[in-house]
Amino acid sequence: MSRIVERPFREIAFIGGRFDEGGGSPDLNVLNELRVYRKVVVETAKELWRWENPARQLDPPPEFEAGFRLGVSGSMGAGCSRMSIARIWDADSDRALPNESDLFDEAADRIDRTLGSLRDGRHIFDGMPISELGELAKLGRSLAPDESVVLTKSGERGETVDSEIRRRLKCKVLKPTLKEEWLKGKVQAMELRSVREGGSFKIKLDYGYTVPGSFTAEQEPVIAEALRSRHTVRLKLRGLCESPPTRGKIRRIVEVYDCEITQDADEPVYDSRSVLRIFDEIHKSAPESAWDHMPTGGARNYKHYLYGHPKEEEEEE
Repeated sequence: MSRIVERPFREIAFIGGRFDEGGGSPDLNVLNELRVYRKVVVETAKELWRWENPARQLDPPPEFEAGFRLGVSGSMGAGCSRMSIARIWDADSDRALPNESDLFDEAADRIDRTLGSLRDGRHIFDGMPISELGELAKLGRSLAPDESVVLTKSGERGETVDSEIRRRLKCKVLKPTLKEEWLKGKVQAMELRSVREGGSFKIKLDYGYTVPGSFTAEQEPVIAEALRSRHTVRLKLRGLCESPPTRGKIRRIVEVYDCEITQDADEPVYDSRSVLRIFDEIHKSAPESAWDHMPTGGARNYKHYLYGHPKEEEEEE
């Protein structure tokens, strides 16, 4: 039989409303809150793993999450609104022992610091993966306005999730982030508002999707040339970009700081001339005598000249 060991992880308490009036019976909805909390911890830990392993695969190996087990430990407190959550290990396995901190512990700490920054009205903790704020906003979703959940790490102040904290978190999730980015792509379209004001453009980034942007009057010649020569060049720019916090995709380019036309050495150069123009230039470059011995039945006998089929003779009138 496996030898199970435990280590305290968090104490979770449900306060107010039906929990004060429960009379010793916990509401089964709290089970959903426990599931949400575990998911936030797991997904945050996965994102931290990706930060530490940028050159490896997109997702951690399956055994990564399998090493994270939680269970209810100890007795329940007043009104059965308090539960102690413990990390569980199989002492006979090769996984990290309870006294070794790992990415799941780090993830829980970052969740606590994020909730603390929301409580104090500060800027949201920048060590929390932005992509997981949407999941964190789901914590406490089943609670009534007068109810809250408190997460407490042993020996530290508890962090509360109530209706106000959830409102602040939603504002952070919905509010777009602005960040300076270096981008490269092909200009697909542009529109000039006026000679003095500049205009707008659309660029298909090397990431594979198209975003809109704005340019100044001074940048208009570069944008126009990038559009005209879009088959052979790219536009390289540095600008202020807007993107939703829960996704990495850029929504729009708010302002272009610098831009220039560039062509990578390994990028194929396409001939933008029309086919008829190319044929006309070839015809003009050949001497007149070159056309004296050209067959006159090319249309009728194209199979003969291309594939070696028997030649069809022209019918005499």
